[in-house]
Amino acid sequence: MFRNFTCYRCIFTLILTITFIFLGQSQDAFHRTYKSDNGRDIVVLAGTQTKAGNYLMACVEEFKNSLDTINTDTLIISAFNPKGNVLWSRRFALKDQRLNAKYGKASLYGDSKDSLYYFSFVSTVNDESYKTTGSFLNRNGSLDTLIFQKINAGSIGSRKYQNLNVNQVYNNSSFNIYNSGNAAYVQRQAYDRNVDWSKKLSLSLPEFGALSSLQMTQDTNLLLTGYNTQAFLTEMDTLGNALMSMTYKTNTSALIPIGADKYQDTMYRLAGNYDESIFFLTTDTSSTAINGTLYSIPGDTLQLLDMVKDISGDHVYLGKWHNSTDKKLYHFVLKFNADGTLAYKKYFDRIEGSRTEIASLIASVDGGIVIFASQIEGSNVIPAIIKLDPVGKSLCEKDMPDLVSTIIQVSESKVNLQTENYQPIYASFSNHEKVYSFDVPTLSVETKTFCSNEPINWLFDANVSGLTMEPKYLWDNTVTTDTLRVMDTEKHTIMVTIDEKVCFILCDTVKLELYPEPQVAINESYADYCEDEKVKLTAFLTDGLPPAKSFKWSTGETTSTISVPFGTYSVTVTDGCDLSTTKSISIADPRLKSVKIDTSKISDCVKGASATLTASGETNLSPLSFIWNTGETSSTIKVEDIENEAIYVVTVTDRCNNTAVANVTIINDRSQIIKNLDGSYVDTSLICQKILGLNVLADPGSNVYSYIWSTGSINPNINISEEGIYTVTVTDICGFSLSKSFEITSNQLLEYLKYPNVFFPNGVGTVTDTVGINTRNRAFGPANTFKCPINITDYEMIIVNRWGQEVYTSNRIEDEWDGMFKSEPAPPDTYIYAVRYRFNGLPVSIKGDVTLIR
Repeated sequence: MFRNFTCYRCIFTLILTITFIFLGQSQDAFHRTYKSDNGRDIVVLAGTQTKAGNYLMACVEEFKNSLDTINTDTLIISAFNPKGNVLWSRRFALKDQRLNAKYGKASLYGDSKDSLYYFSFVSTVNDESYKTTGSFLNRNGSLDTLIFQKINAGSIGSRKYQNLNVNQVYNNSSFNIYNSGNAAYVQRQAYDRNVDWSKKLSLSLPEFGALSSLQMTQDTNLLLTGYNTQAFLTEMDTLGNALMSMTYKTNTSALIPIGADKYQDTMYRLAGNYDESIFFLTTDTSSTAINGTLYSIPGDTLQLLDMVKDISGDHVYLGKWHNSTDKKLYHFVLKFNADGTLAYKKYFDRIEGSRTEIASLIASVDGGIVIFASQIEGSNVIPAIIKLDPVGKSLCEKDMPDLVSTIIQVSESKVNLQTENYQPIYASFSNHEKVYSFDVPTLSVETKTFCSNEPINWLFDANVSGLTMEPKYLWDNTVTTDTLRVMDTEKHTIMVTIDEKVCFILCDTVKLELYPEPQVAINESYADYCEDEKVKLTAFLTDGLPPAKSFKWSTGETTSTISVPFGTYSVTVTDGCDLSTTKSISIADPRLKSVKIDTSKISDCVKGASATLTASGETNLSPLSFIWNTGETSSTIKVEDIENEAIYVVTVTDRCNNTAVANVTIINDRSQIIKNLDGSYVDTSLICQKILGLNVLADPGSNVYSYIWSTGSINPNINISEEGIYTVTVTDICGFSLSKSFEITSNQLLEYLKYPNVFFPNGVGTVTDTVGINTRNRAFGPANTFKCPINITDYEMIIVNRWGQEVYTSNRIEDEWDGMFKSEPAPPDTYIYAVRYRFNGLPVSIKGDVTLIR
């Protein structure tokens, strides 16, 4: 149950600033906590947002054993809608040997289809470490798989982040890091849980230390941070190869990173903790530290827990603030603009943060931030979700005191990251699960559907019970009671502000509905027609509500179903609102009266005609039976080898023994087999030998008898070296012929050089990168790879400026213009070029313009 706490400032500010249109669509900001259904402590491990906009959170349930030691044996996965209301929650019992487990930060992420979500965390029992991974369906929280991966422990390094497990999703797989015992590991795992590769890491340091974070860069590399006596930063590619490894240290305390980012392709930012302060470190393109800054509140302790980029690309950091004045812990967030200035610094004092170092920070799809963290209410640790809007509002936040910044000197060293392949060991587990319930208030306003012919008078009741303090109610028409009397079908919105330990809002949009005007439909059934020659008609209201009150057929019958011979009938149906509607139906004679045969035919002058014949009949008295004059009894038959013509007859019978007959005559018309020669083409593969190939192919399956070209060749293809018109005649085995002509011009016997339309004598250099031109394009000349340059003779290139001055000439194809004119760099401009040469003795002329950019 929530405790008393005053939040009038939140309420009045919210009423003035939030519109009801906004409230009807989604909850932009809130701070909500969720109590256990059995009084145990619930610790947050991870959270995420689904593509549908809902939130998912993974927690563990803690209890104390007989030795008063904190243990866990239960994993809880919960889903929340965008307003923070619980959609579903599931409790999963961990494997027996996972009892008394120690755990760390976990991961929760989804696949590309928003249908399957995955969780992963590391636990240690009796000095043995296991990575637990599982997947569940987002629709209802049903667990799909649960797998344990035994992790071999190392022998060196810090155990600070021993049980950490962090994932990054990429291309239908995930990268994850974890620490086991004294060793660190990085692994790529597909969504089907198969491991693509797994590496054990070591650095050329006296002690390697433990990994603390994993981020993915814009160029899809991996950034790993960690520390022992020094902070280290490592970049790897997606195959597990180390690209860069650096360590950073000060002359006093250790830098303990919680995350890193790569920007401008080769520069890095690190963030983390330093004694009782937080630090931010920027490097240059050689990974050298150039700007180290500490932020602190004198006398207090600040600690970062997580970091994320929002959808605008700005960095947001989540941490804990130990206030020395009131001796309490509060969660806080810092957001930095792109230029490094603070956009906002907020903390949440309505409920104290727990001492756990586990929390999750994600960027929401609407531009805000979502915090999943453990907080304290009374003597219990409970999960909390804090949703911030894009400017850091959460309904109950406050501005932090000014932070004191201090420059620190940081030195760096390049180190060699060594990796060795590691084979994980798996064990699957048949889990035990049951529904889990959080003790949270909900809002549910009852509505009603009225008849269109009755007066509307209804009392909406939005009372939220079970709270220690009366909430505040506000309807869209400014009514502030928990009830609202309405006499219309307009949409109304209610906002209920809960003001206890935390401030959040329950919102609902309600509307009275009118039953639609009744619409009647009639179903036909011919199941008993063979016995009584009657059709069964059933009338019903298409919407179903309100239910039908009475039926009146044109036959005088008053039941919903009647049996009648074919003819025309009508029915009037009256619904529960005493509104009536009428519908008529005409029933045709359902007996089989005619049959048709669909035919697909192929004629062959050698084998004869063949055909596929399909018979069908018009009737409602199926199934039908078939008998052909060939003796076959299927609806479709195949006939072959018809030399001249043949007649086929089918007799069709419906299930009431009514029959009809049809026939079809199949004639072998011995038509031409070859229909076209569109498969012909020109082959230029021998152009360097002054030869073109002409090829012709008849229809696939055609039985070609002979080819004859105008050159006298009898092959399907010929080679030529002169322009002109070439004709081929193809004859099939039945004696039918088809001809096709090729007109070859001199242009088809040529190969053309291609030239770029821009070049950079100084390289891209200071030119904006968005130009997108490779820095090798420093001189102007032919851009394409020529098949046979030896066939080019009499080459000449002339380049002039816009005033007609000749700035460059060349008679060698290998020479290119370097952008110089009279021993000086030619100015940036557009220049005209003309190229002439002979290919296989034939003249070629090319003209164009090129832009010089410096």
